[in-house]
Amino acid sequence: EWYNGDIDLPIPPYDPQEDIRYFLTAGAGPRPLMRQTAFSSATPSTPQRVADNVQVIDFEYIDSDGAVTTDPNEVHAVQVTLIVCSDSPVLMRKQKDLTNYQNLQGELILPAPNDFRRRLILSSEIRVRNIGLAT
Repeated sequence: EWYNGDIDLPIPPYDPQEDIRYFLTAGAGPRPLMRQTAFSSATPSTPQRVADNVQVIDFEYIDSDGAVTTDPNEVHAVQVTLIVCSDSPVLMRKQKDLTNYQNLQGELILPAPNDFRRRLILSSEIRVRNIGLAT
């Protein structure tokens, strides 16, 4: 992702192109993961498909002590967990997926699907680098 270093803090007016959201399309089961910029502006961009067959995207916002927080001013890291699955519901070995999938906090984000799709869970913790720029 290209970053121009133009951080308009602490309050609007700001560059709406710096607002980016990721979301799953409506429906059940595996869906496309979408990315959209300027979603909060009067002229949002057209959502772009990023990945297919995504079942879960989970965000946890972490404070300086490593605890989950809902306060945007306390966020020091973001933990992202993504669960993707095979396009075909049949595995080569006809093995049922009985795994309970958890995020990095140990929270259940996808109960055992009990089906024959192959799944991959990807998790990462991203450190927020512009902490304290508004103060």
